[in-house]
Amino acid sequence: MFRKSLLLATLAAGLLVPTFGRASTSTDSGTITITANVESYFEWDGANVYTIDKDTGWTGGNGTSASHIGKPGDVITASQTLTVNTNTSPVFTLAAVSNGGVLTEAGTSTTLTTSYQLATDVADGIGTIAQTVPGYLATGAGAGTAFDAGSTYTLTQDASGKSKFNLEVKAQIPAGITLPKAANYTCTVKITAVWS
Repeated sequence: MFRKSLLLATLAAGLLVPTFGRASTSTDSGTITITANVESYFEWDGANVYTIDKDTGWTGGNGTSASHIGKPGDVITASQTLTVNTNTSPVFTLAAVSNGGVLTEAGTSTTLTTSYQLATDVADGIGTIAQTVPGYLATGAGAGTAFDAGSTYTLTQDASGKSKFNLEVKAQIPAGITLPKAANYTCTVKITAVWS
């Protein structure tokens, strides 16, 4: 009887001892697909309001300053660098805001012949502009003019995300005017960007 009790006690003790070497573990795994989206974006770098100054913004004149028209036949040009941040290729159009986009003496109908183009900023070389109608375009909304919806400019952005291009303006005394009036001539235009 003592032997039988000892055997049962030994068996019971054996069951209480942990069996570290013989434990089994089961595993399973799953995969999770994670997606994030970056949208196309466009923004003006800094201010989106620019001014071409009458005394320093123009070149080619023969007046007291190279920024001024000094006589009939003078043609002055101005170039305003525009900087944008974008990861897409926006398409730009020009529109008149004041004076029909034509340089006009305040309070009169006296104007200068005014033409526009958007062009690649060759000096900086970051981003390029492709024109549907090349060169300076006369003001107006008819086909092939500066403010025609079909006169577009497409920017191929720089890989850095920052691109520069120029709004270029040309002004001269209209043909047939031999005695232009000395005055300041102003107008405002708007550049609109569309992207997808």
